[in-house]
Amino acid sequence: MRIGVKYCGGCNPGYDRKAAIEKLESRLSGCRIEPVSEKEEYDKILLVCGCMRTCIRNYRISGCREYIVLQKEKEFDDIDI
Repeated sequence: MRIGVKYCGGCNPGYDRKAAIEKLESRLSGCRIEPVSEKEEYDKILLVCGCMRTCIRNYRISGCREYIVLQKEKEFDDIDI
């Protein structure tokens, strides 16, 4: 499974978003998590927000149909991909 990750602008981060993605990636075998490229296609895209504003919640590209918004560090532990 190919998973893209798109981070918010980071103006008000409430947790270490990159570390949370690295922890998630270590849990998921057989999944490739990589920064989003608008020229690529993904099975899912994780929209990683650093605070409750979720400023990137409406981000979309043509190469993906399923998006998961993560706005709290705890959500990384509960995610079912």
